[in-house]
Amino acid sequence: MKLLTVAIPCYNSESYMEHCINTLLTGGEEVEIIIVDDGSAKDRTGEIADRYAREYPTICRAIHQENGGHGEAVNTGLKNATGIFFKVVDSDDWVNEEAYEQVLATLRRFVYGGETLDMLVTNFVYEKEGARRKKVMKYHTAFPKDKVFGWNDVKFFMTGQYILMHSVIYEKADPYTLKAFTYNYLGATKSHGCIRLTTADSRWIYEHCALGTSVTVYESPVPGPFDRPVIKTMIPDTQTYDPTDANVPENGLQ
Repeated sequence: MKLLTVAIPCYNSESYMEHCINTLLTGGEEVEIIIVDDGSAKDRTGEIADRYAREYPTICRAIHQENGGHGEAVNTGLKNATGIFFKVVDSDDWVNEEAYEQVLATLRRFVYGGETLDMLVTNFVYEKEGARRKKVMKYHTAFPKDKVFGWNDVKFFMTGQYILMHSVIYEKADPYTLKAFTYNYLGATKSHGCIRLTTADSRWIYEHCALGTSVTVYESPVPGPFDRPVIKTMIPDTQTYDPTDANVPENGLQ
């Protein structure tokens, strides 16, 4: 298993994608690079992706798909990722080798140490072509530096300071880490005020509710448009996956 998967969405990117890939190759065998050719038709993007996959077969993978847009290319990378952590780097971006090694060293520390890490946030730099100055996005006013923290430790964001994909590395979700008791209490008062949804219910909301839709779970004797989430059957304590998750082969739902 790789330490980090980097997905590179590419669309007619032949003029700059090689620089992006070359900077990521410095991470060596711990890194998986997934080059997603998102239906490029006007240049050699697909050909370049295939060449890197041939020359670096243990690091690079090329995936070709019909044009679905940036988000679809990111999702394709995520779906095919085998790394413990996942990051997106656009094909016109690149990474600083020294900073990249610091990031990998940090990820190693959490993988082989006792602490867990859901998300790693780093600084990043805007280098707009033709601009005199670089814009450095730093988070020293918002987050503690070089330490693990939760949302209660977040301070304040300054104007123009925001989190983008450029600054974030996520731990890739593992569908086999479910604790049976958390599933068996779905929709029950033992959730301590949090109504947890099954994977299937969550996916329905994701696919049918537009971005920005408010979803409210409430107590009422009068039925609403949806029932309160209820599981069909309880799972045994030894089961570590959601039986409604289509991404788990044992469920046979794909």
